[in-house]
Amino acid sequence: MQIGTPEALEAAKDAVPALMQVLQNDQNWDVRWNAEWALKKIGTPDALKTVEEYQSRQ
Repeated sequence: MQIGTPEALEAAKDAVPALMQVLQNDQNWDVRWNAEWALKKIGTPDALKTVEEYQSRQ
């Protein structure tokens, strides 16, 4: 699977629920930062809403 293909985007979208949990619950700042970055890159409405909510709590 190549980066930027429709198949890659679908696979990334499948990761959104797990990344949302990591962003909300992980104790490690670096892990949360990477989850936030990935959610922004994936860019689905749910992903971006989670990032916005997380940032409003910081």
